[in-house]
Amino acid sequence: LYYTFELTREQILTRITLGCLEKGLFDLKLEDMDKEWARAAQSRHVTEFKGDYQVREGPLDFPKLEDDLDRWREERGAYPDVLLIDSIDDMVPPGRFDQEWQGLKQSYRRMRTLAQQRKVPVWSSSQMTKEAVDNGRASLKKIGGAYAKATLCHYVLGLAQTPEEKTEPGGPLLNTFVLKDSV
Repeated sequence: LYYTFELTREQILTRITLGCLEKGLFDLKLEDMDKEWARAAQSRHVTEFKGDYQVREGPLDFPKLEDDLDRWREERGAYPDVLLIDSIDDMVPPGRFDQEWQGLKQSYRRMRTLAQQRKVPVWSSSQMTKEAVDNGRASLKKIGGAYAKATLCHYVLGLAQTPEEKTEPGGPLLNTFVLKDSV
């Protein structure tokens, strides 16, 4: 179950489909996806696509999310295998906080509780500081004033690229860094 606050539902589904087909955005026309699915199924001896991706967009707060997850469970008999939220940073609970990081930490604390209660793994994205983006190097020190949220996560991965890597002739390169692994 994927919640997006930035990209459209169609953009997310296209990215998921291209990832499953191991194709780049410029390697495939949208009208050819059905043919590509058939070709992938034949070459991998797969008879059907065994994924159930639900993408939802628009504003979301914790009560809406909890209701949606419980409705999912009622309809399907179980919670989703994974909950993807782009991004928990956009779900700061109402109230006043002295510092921005305090609201973010509260969001991550609440999400962690929700995940533990419902036994649903949650993946989310977060923003880095401008310095981290400019340097093409991710670190826990460069997640801005929101370091506190990283303390509530089991894993923190950093994705970064330099300007040169963005324009790589064979396609853009992206570096992945394990910034935290508490498991």
